[in-house]
Amino acid sequence: MSNKKYSKRGISIIVVIVLLIVGLIAVRTNSLRHQHEEKESELSSLEQKIVEAREETDSINKQIVYQQTDEYIEERAREDLGLVDKDDIILEQKGNE
Repeated sequence: MSNKKYSKRGISIIVVIVLLIVGLIAVRTNSLRHQHEEKESELSSLEQKIVEAREETDSINKQIVYQQTDEYIEERAREDLGLVDKDDIILEQKGNE
């Protein structure tokens, strides 16, 4: 009977240890799953920021190209410097004298 007592006690201890290990693995797995979800969300956010940055870069590059055209230079000269073309008609308002 002594051998049976030790066997039951030994099996009980082994079962408890196995259950503890399984519990620890489950807790760690859940923690890792949560971290993975957070990282996936962060990755998605960063990918969206990359798309937005590329769109902004494209817009800036188009603006740079446009600003190098004669059309843009003439437009700025007209607005900022009052440049008139030789075919333009200039109307001046006379002041009250």
